[in-house]
Amino acid sequence: MCPVLLRAGLASAALIVPTLSLAQSPAEVFVEVAESQVVEDRTKAVPPSAGVTVETVATPAPEVSLNIIDQKLALSLAVDTWGQLAANERGLASAANEPLRTLIARRLETQRAFASLLDSLTGGRTTVAIEDARREIAADAATTKTKVVRFRPLALHKNATAMMVRIRMEILEGYLAEVQSGLASKSASEFDCHFLRGDVLHQMQLLAMLEVFERQASADFAGVIKQEIEAAREHLGRSRQILVQLESAPLAGAPTAAVSLEQR
Repeated sequence: MCPVLLRAGLASAALIVPTLSLAQSPAEVFVEVAESQVVEDRTKAVPPSAGVTVETVATPAPEVSLNIIDQKLALSLAVDTWGQLAANERGLASAANEPLRTLIARRLETQRAFASLLDSLTGGRTTVAIEDARREIAADAATTKTKVVRFRPLALHKNATAMMVRIRMEILEGYLAEVQSGLASKSASEFDCHFLRGDVLHQMQLLAMLEVFERQASADFAGVIKQEIEAAREHLGRSRQILVQLESAPLAGAPTAAVSLEQR
């Protein structure tokens, strides 16, 4: 390759992904861009509906091609979707209110379809990245060595994006553990309201992220994200409705105002 062209390629790569890691060397960035380009080329032939059943779509979705920025956005969305799935699966296992259980089950269907779609569009990259991160986290947790704060230099086989996936997955797992611990202390009659309050906040944050990602994505990928935005908005609206119903209903066994006055 001509030295001038090589220098131009490296400069372009540095401009595209400056926010991924300050520790990335120009060579690593070039390798990561080249690696992403292979994935991008491969995903051009993969229709987004492969292996995914979306009941609300009557006609086949158009072919979607992801550029390098789309690839990063898709990976980030996959991590957040994993967290949403984990939280909703735990919620479904403990929820008592039937409308709430139906709502969670439907949301799980759309989230699983979205996760599968992201994996298809990235040529399987999202699933591999998440599984690798979870294995690494579990391996570290299983060690008997004293945990100390340390800097982890980038290994030859791991790029900055993989490191960020690992960090975000570790944050999510810790957060979900805290949420689950709080919900475990609630009685059956209290669980549904507490779960829904958290779910409403999670969906508001997810919507804000999706809307920003839609503006940053290519036209092709923005269309995919827009569909998930619509699904998330619908879920958020129904969550709020059920939460209002649960909070306005009298708690079982709670004394009424009249009873309280008579006891005085």
